[in-house]
Amino acid sequence: MAEETTQTRDSQPMTKAEIEARKQALIKQQADIKAEMAKLRKEGSARARADRDKKRFLVGACVFQKIELGQLSEEELQGWMEPFLKRPHERDLFGLKPLLVAEEQV
Repeated sequence: MAEETTQTRDSQPMTKAEIEARKQALIKQQADIKAEMAKLRKEGSARARADRDKKRFLVGACVFQKIELGQLSEEELQGWMEPFLKRPHERDLFGLKPLLVAEEQV
């Protein structure tokens, strides 16, 4: 019994074994490409996070410089921070009173 064949694009016949080998090679190539894409996405996310953190740092440095130069008062900064800060230790850093904890209703 002759082995079944199929034609490739350049009209050369492939055996079942060659087809299977090619199929496995393509599956591996697909897995490699997916892994590379995941790696690039992860690197992109890390870069975006680093950029966001750098912006936060620079905004903070700018605000503190404005305070040092007298272009912004500490009271104005506290006014900005009052609704933003929730944690007691963070509020303490800016000289803000702790938030009152609502009493649980029975």
